[in-house]
Amino acid sequence: MGALILQEIQNSLELVDLELSMAYSASISARDVFEPFPGFLLAKEELRGRSGWFSNVQKTNTRTSPFANKKVSVLQAILKSIPPIAKLKQCSDEAELKKVLARAWSPGVKEKRPWIIAHESAEHSQGTLVGD
Repeated sequence: MGALILQEIQNSLELVDLELSMAYSASISARDVFEPFPGFLLAKEELRGRSGWFSNVQKTNTRTSPFANKKVSVLQAILKSIPPIAKLKQCSDEAELKKVLARAWSPGVKEKRPWIIAHESAEHSQGTLVGD
């Protein structure tokens, strides 16, 4: 079980804001500094630095571009769409926080958000669907 997000926001508002700001800054950097990169935002499976020697996934050649396999624009869209931290702090519990984030990340009437498309694509390729 991981940390409770709302508790972190309520107890360390400035730290959470700093961490999100640093994450966004790393995502827009010309250098490949956003690590570990979320696996569900990789275009295809790759052997990451800590995957171990016995993984059956092929190591990706990053000599052409360290960003070649990373959906960086999707990550940037996710980070940019996070509501203000002060608004998140007002949530009464984790369920309400989840609803606020879901509203911020839900697809619009005219278009789907790019990370939802990426997530659905990853679920489809793995043959699994993740439910609430």
